[in-house]
Amino acid sequence: MRLTGSFGDASFVVVGAAFVDGNTVFMAQGSGAVDGGFIGTYSFTANITMLPSGDATYHAIDVCQCSIAGKSGVTTFDELGTGAPDGSFSSSEVITKSDGGLSGLAGTATLQGQQDPSTMLTSGTWVASVAQDSVQNSIKSTFNSQSIKAGSEVWFNAALKLQSPVPASGLTIYAADQTITLQLQDKAILKIAIPDSVVTFSQAATSASTAYDTVNERWMTTVPASFTNGVFFSGASYVVPPGVSLAGATVTWSGSFLGPTGYKAQWQFAAAAYSTFSADYNSLGVKPVHSTSLDSYPSGDQPGTPENFKSCLTAGAMGGGGSNYTGGYSATSSITYAAF
Repeated sequence: MRLTGSFGDASFVVVGAAFVDGNTVFMAQGSGAVDGGFIGTYSFTANITMLPSGDATYHAIDVCQCSIAGKSGVTTFDELGTGAPDGSFSSSEVITKSDGGLSGLAGTATLQGQQDPSTMLTSGTWVASVAQDSVQNSIKSTFNSQSIKAGSEVWFNAALKLQSPVPASGLTIYAADQTITLQLQDKAILKIAIPDSVVTFSQAATSASTAYDTVNERWMTTVPASFTNGVFFSGASYVVPPGVSLAGATVTWSGSFLGPTGYKAQWQFAAAAYSTFSADYNSLGVKPVHSTSLDSYPSGDQPGTPENFKSCLTAGAMGGGGSNYTGGYSATSSITYAAF
């Protein structure tokens, strides 16, 4: 369902500030009202980074007590935006949680607006695409029988293939609330949090890239809209502790997949063992796509390959070493959004 409307702040308060890498970072909170397809009130917290040029970037969490088509509930949005020196701004946001009559609501929105320099209040318009349907998805697989030495790391990585055409405006797919659950042979349970991820199929992009956003703790991947092969969307490393055997473990990757109504995608995950790795995800050199020409790594490696650590690959998890840098893939799972 496509919804449109307007919004306006009623309050805006700066609650903190810091200087980071030559930029000024403000922490703010406030409230306001929204009208149109969504009707209700909202509150927000935001981290705003002001650049020396006068431009800005921001990350906000918006909580809306609102109703859609007579259904009421509380919906949480994760918003990323940019601002210009003249006070104009634009952003995109994704629904990360909904309850009450809107339980299961999923979707995305874009906002355009202006900030009043005297009051700091913002107002503008928004366009959203939403669906009220389950977005939870999971895949189960099994580790092989290879032992992994304590202190080694397991690189969990996942890839998707888009099954729908990309609209002229582009397409953004989100993954949130992702968790790896490992059930060991001795029945012990381990849980590993996976960072959120944002994959953008852009009509303007001519190459593919992926980076880890350390501020918002999420993977950001951009690919050309015409690309139809495998795309990296999320990953995390896990240091094997002493006394823990991962051989033969059952592994389940679960999460919420969010995007515009009607898109279809398939995804799967893998895991490989490395004798040496890095907690700095941007140092890994993660290959964004399965292509020999569209990214910085002109090889036939799978998306998610940590190109800068390939020499440290060992056998274990879902791989046998050699050149299987991501590990063997799980079965695939399909995701489709239904209408609201």
